[in-house]
Amino acid sequence: IRTNIELGLGALEFCRRTGNRLILASSALSVVIEPNTLPISIGNVETNELSPYHFSKLVLEQLALYYAEMFGLKLTILRIFSVYGEGQRQNSLLPTIRSQIISDCPVIEVETKAPIRDFIHIDDVISAIIVAVNKPPTRSKIVDVGTGVGTSIAKLIEMIQQYSNTE
Repeated sequence: IRTNIELGLGALEFCRRTGNRLILASSALSVVIEPNTLPISIGNVETNELSPYHFSKLVLEQLALYYAEMFGLKLTILRIFSVYGEGQRQNSLLPTIRSQIISDCPVIEVETKAPIRDFIHIDDVISAIIVAVNKPPTRSKIVDVGTGVGTSIAKLIEMIQQYSNTE
């Protein structure tokens, strides 16, 4: 929590003093809990019941918007949804599911199968970051970085099983 807020505030102060712009990449799941409608976007979610970690991400985003308003900081906030792809931590959702399928587990165990997530490949996230770097904002903005397609964890498991030809 301290790291998120202190380092973020340091970056904001640096940009304020130097006139540099800032691209803040944050996890959309850090500032959203449950989508109310599909497609998933920040405009249609609740931000209640945040964990301290998630709250610190939301505080940093609000600080960034404050700096943009008060000091004219040029800011792009990239709210990145559920990233998957090469280099992903093995204890994250997709590798955990894949590992259980490869091991022929009779039942795939995850915390819950109900949540709906917007999964986006790392290559698409990198493309979004490159666009943000190469296209300076005329005003500060928040950009949702996702596919706009919601997939439940249960459906994801089913899709991976079908792709792996196992069930």
